[in-house]
Amino acid sequence: LNLAELSQYYPMEGYDLKGLITMKANASGVYDSISGEIPQMDLGLSLENGFIKTPDIPAPVEQLSLVAGVVNKTGKLSDTQVRLDDLTLNLEGQKFEANMEMVNPESPQWKAVAKGSLDLEKLLALYPVEGMTLKGSIETSMQSEGNMKALEAGRYDQLPTSGKLQLTRISYKGEGIDLPIEISVAQADFDNNSLILSQYQGKAGSTSYQMKGRLDNYIGFALNDELLTGNLEVQADQLLVDEWMTTNEEELSTESGEPLEVVRIPENVSFDMSAQVGRVQYNKLQLNQLEGDLEITEGAIRLKESGFKALNGSVLASGEYDSKPEQPTFDFNLGAQEISIPASFQSVDMVQKFAPVTEKMTGLFSTDFNIKGALGSDMMPDYSSLTGGGLIQVLQA
Repeated sequence: LNLAELSQYYPMEGYDLKGLITMKANASGVYDSISGEIPQMDLGLSLENGFIKTPDIPAPVEQLSLVAGVVNKTGKLSDTQVRLDDLTLNLEGQKFEANMEMVNPESPQWKAVAKGSLDLEKLLALYPVEGMTLKGSIETSMQSEGNMKALEAGRYDQLPTSGKLQLTRISYKGEGIDLPIEISVAQADFDNNSLILSQYQGKAGSTSYQMKGRLDNYIGFALNDELLTGNLEVQADQLLVDEWMTTNEEELSTESGEPLEVVRIPENVSFDMSAQVGRVQYNKLQLNQLEGDLEITEGAIRLKESGFKALNGSVLASGEYDSKPEQPTFDFNLGAQEISIPASFQSVDMVQKFAPVTEKMTGLFSTDFNIKGALGSDMMPDYSSLTGGGLIQVLQA
């Protein structure tokens, strides 16, 4: 069947079809849904040099080829075999290839391979989104094999799956994000148990950063709410907080008309994160050499021995937010060593408002402070539950 000739006999406005289709169909038998009996069959379909253009897709699908078939030699539905021996297409210079085999539609077993690339700028030109710019390329490949029984039983070791995803020169800017987000390069590899981010280098605003990490048992977590474990390491040169803050009062408003709810941490997530930032700037306050470890486990977030240099001294913090109780609890410890009193007044607005006397003071102070209590539904402290205390030592005043 010549599609170009067919479209001349049966023209469709806005459609342009080309290619040669070859079909075969042999079937004999009875269809009985109660007994599961179907006709024995040998069906085949192929397409060569395909070309498809529709009114809904400005760019045509070119170099389209397809070889597929359905075979059943016994008349039993469970013995049906579906094959996609070749699927190849080209969209705006981006090639995609796939093949697949499936047997037993009652309890499917499959083998599948797919790979391809995508130019995001060309994709956005086909499907424009107002207020968004997106550039870069995505390249992916995947292989999967398994059966539905193993999937439903959670035997993921019997589902050999692997692949990779690579991002190159990604640039995004859209509504709500005034500063560009860029990914120079990122690569993730995955199998049936783990997803590994082996390389990530990017930029957000004026912050250059890199990451690496992994997730384990992501399939079990997504399908059966099983335990998800993982870790992430982040390194950044700087973080200028002010550039991410809006001055639009409407955007700053938190009055959505909806009741606030407590933030609950999933109890089936166990995740560790470590971060290193060379410099953090917020208004006149500058933090240097920030290092911190964050642990998420059993519905709680724990900040472990995290610290930074600031105000000519050093600060060490640790604490926990536990969302399991009906009324979540927090326990926070702060230790500061040899903090400059004049620098505190000059850099921290709260000090200027609540302790204006420090403007006339000189010297250093150290403190070791702890506070703990419960949080209300608005995530603000329940003041009746607060307990705490500490020691402030003034040096060279």
